[in-house]
This record gives sequence, C-alpha cells and structure tokens, in this order.
Amino acid sequence: MKRYTAKFEKRQLVLFSENNSEIGKIVEANKLISWKRYIVCDSKRYHIKNVGFLWNDIELSDGRKVIYYTDFGKDLIIKADESDIKICRFTSDKGMQLYEQKKLIIDIQTHRKWFGNPVFSIEVDDSVDDALALLFLYYSSASLMN
Repeated sequence: MKRYTAKFEKRQLVLFSENNSEIGKIVEANKLISWKRYIVCDSKRYHIKNVGFLWNDIELSDGRKVIYYTDFGKDLIIKADESDIKICRFTSDKGMQLYEQKKLIIDIQTHRKWFGNPVFSIEVDDSVDDALALLFLYYSSASLMN
C-alpha cells in the first residue's frame, strides 16, 4: 500500500507522497462564466465533467476519450478501456473506501481541524493508478471545494 496526504492550497487540493513530493492535484480554474475542474497527474491533464441527471455523475477524460466515469446512484466508479472494463464500488462507512471485487484499493480518512481546511490521509493499493486516486479524492472532497 502507498500512503499519501492531501492538503488544500489556494483553490487546489494537492496530493503528496510519504516523502512530501507532489503526486498530483485537483484544480478549479475560473473561466469567465463557469468553473472548470481538472486533475493534473503524471504531467497529464484530465478534465472533470459533471454529467447525468442533475449533473450527479462525473466523467474523467484526457481530452480524447473518457477514462473513468461514475454511477453515484449505484456507488460505482467504472474504468472504460478498450481491452477491459474495471468496476469499483465505494462506501462511506468509516471514511471513504473504494473496493474492486471485495478488495480494498483506496481508503481515505479525513482529519478535521478546528480552524482551517481538513487534511486527508490516503492509503492506495500498489495496483491503482494515481488518476483514480485523485478522482476518488475529488468525489470525497467535492463538498469542501465549493
């Protein structure tokens, strides 16, 4: 398991490794009329788009194709790939947890401070790519980013 920490910096949520190097970040950019949200990870930019009924679901794309999409009605995150489809189920019992076939792959714990923004402790399975970890962190912290 990899251990990460996420902290708010300005209008960004930045993900750090155990040795405090930046892994990626969730950015909110103000374009004249609307807010644009995207994830920067491994020197790539992934666009976050709200879709579905009442814009409850999320699509994460690299500009050409959708990589991950969610079905929050059924608590699923789905990886869309040409070769296979990966389905992950999440729960919010004790923190936020993401499972793939009953195996815990991401665990996010929120540490609240009296004043100021919370800090997130994240444990990620070695098989999980950082874009999925950032997407799940975005979902877990979306109410705090607005």
